[in-house]
Amino acid sequence: LHDALPIYSGSSATDRITKDTTPTFSGNAEAGTIVTLNINNKSYQTTAQSNGSWSVTATDVLADNSYSYTLDALDLAGNQATQLSGSITVDTNAPTPFTGGLDAASNSGSTADTITKDTTPTFTGTVEADSTVVLIINNQNYPATVTGTSWTVTAPQLVDGAYDYILRATDIAGNSVELNQSMVIDTQAPAITGSLSTISDSGFSNSDKLTKVTTPKFNGTTEAGATVVLSIGNQSYTTTGDGNGNWSVDVANALSEGNQPYTITATDLAGNSASINGSITIDTTAPTPFSARLDATSDTGTSNSDKLTKQTLPKISGTGENGAVVTVNISGQAYETTVTGGVWSITLQTALSDGDHTFTAIAQDAAGNLTSTLTDTFKVDT
Repeated sequence: LHDALPIYSGSSATDRITKDTTPTFSGNAEAGTIVTLNINNKSYQTTAQSNGSWSVTATDVLADNSYSYTLDALDLAGNQATQLSGSITVDTNAPTPFTGGLDAASNSGSTADTITKDTTPTFTGTVEADSTVVLIINNQNYPATVTGTSWTVTAPQLVDGAYDYILRATDIAGNSVELNQSMVIDTQAPAITGSLSTISDSGFSNSDKLTKVTTPKFNGTTEAGATVVLSIGNQSYTTTGDGNGNWSVDVANALSEGNQPYTITATDLAGNSASINGSITIDTTAPTPFSARLDATSDTGTSNSDKLTKQTLPKISGTGENGAVVTVNISGQAYETTVTGGVWSITLQTALSDGDHTFTAIAQDAAGNLTSTLTDTFKVDT
């Protein structure tokens, strides 16, 4: 009687560890020899075939445990062979613990998700000692390196897209367990737009990037979920694109007058970034100089400065900041003009009656700053 070994499952055929709860033993003996297997207080017999091969199965289910066994052989003449003995371990439990997934170092951007710009990502985790681990992704198998109870495996080059993958651990008895997970490869920088919000772009135009607002709002669009950082005035302000990619952020620290360059940077969930640059102008100063009076050409008579005129449609004029809009109100009528070359004038369109007339004038610059209201009086005498 010799070569009496059980038939094993698992990664090794000689480690005597199996997940088979009714294991088969086999070997060679003299033809016709009766072979008896003794295990777990039960006996099982078989007869060696004409070529001397034999096999016998422990048909009573063995629970997870280690078992000693003996093999006896009795030939046709009644001779008893030297008894063989050994032991096996039955293990039907899946390897535990088994953890793992995308490694934090490969999970670019936010580690709270499984979106990465790493096209050769590494997966890591823990497993029962002496187990094997395989990564199955993109219909390919990649064996992991297992050291003690830690394992690691790096995938080959992957293109942008969503991937389902399987992590499979197999212990030395052949028991397996799987983790089914998913990830996204994204190497594309997010689109980003942004500028001074129209509600903060004060003055005549809401798109000239000129404002009197020292804590303005910026807004724009980007990829949904992307982090947006506005850098302006040596400060940074952070927000996130909403589900539609819209974003807005308020400047909290007042900006000083003058040109204010800014940078807007968007970083998506995978860690890809894109930036745009621009500038705005802060102007909080009222337009100056500013003056208003009855125009000298309309101040008739012996003096052109006595505020007495025979004209019923006189001209009112003055000085101002180039580009500022001047509004004159007189006798229930309003007149507007723009300062050009530092001067302005308006000619009344509705005739004035004889007597004293009071008018007001105010100027507004392109940023929306207003002067103090000027008031003056003149007399019409026809």
